[in-house]
Amino acid sequence: MSLVAADDLPQAIAILYLIFHHAEVFRRRHFSPSDRWNFMTPHGTWYNSDYLQQVLQHAWRLAGVFLLVPSIPATLGNFLVPMMIGAKDRRFHE
Repeated sequence: MSLVAADDLPQAIAILYLIFHHAEVFRRRHFSPSDRWNFMTPHGTWYNSDYLQQVLQHAWRLAGVFLLVPSIPATLGNFLVPMMIGAKDRRFHE
């Protein structure tokens, strides 16, 4: 499978989604009890609050890059493409 070929792109996206989804499920199942124990201790048993804040900031940056940035051209495309092809209405009549 090639990640560059246009024919394999939906399959590559699905495989990457499954990999990251399974990694997140594994993380939640195995590290949630230790995270809760860490929050119950005063100074943190395994990591401190500064490290947690850095991890959360990194997660929000990744969410911005992978979720918000692609949504902007996709949303604009709904309005710009009909104008570019000269459609009178946004619906394409037969």
